[in-house]
Amino acid sequence: MSIGVPVVVTGSKLGVMNISIPNSVPTDLYRIITNDNDLAKYICSLVGQKNNFYSNKLLREKYFKRADKASVASLFTLQS
Repeated sequence: MSIGVPVVVTGSKLGVMNISIPNSVPTDLYRIITNDNDLAKYICSLVGQKNNFYSNKLLREKYFKRADKASVASLFTLQS
């Protein structure tokens, strides 16, 4: 999603899903699919659609950090 590639999340027909995408991420950047027919429709809808680079940039700014020594150390809770 953060680089402009549409994302498909396979969902359960029973409605019980563990989706790790935060609620604040715009739903036009991904789609929850529960069957083959919906997947085919979604793929067809993407043909010719332009990426929303503005949303992708905001997504990267909000959820990603540049990997440097300090950020990697904090990820592993190490002291530098």
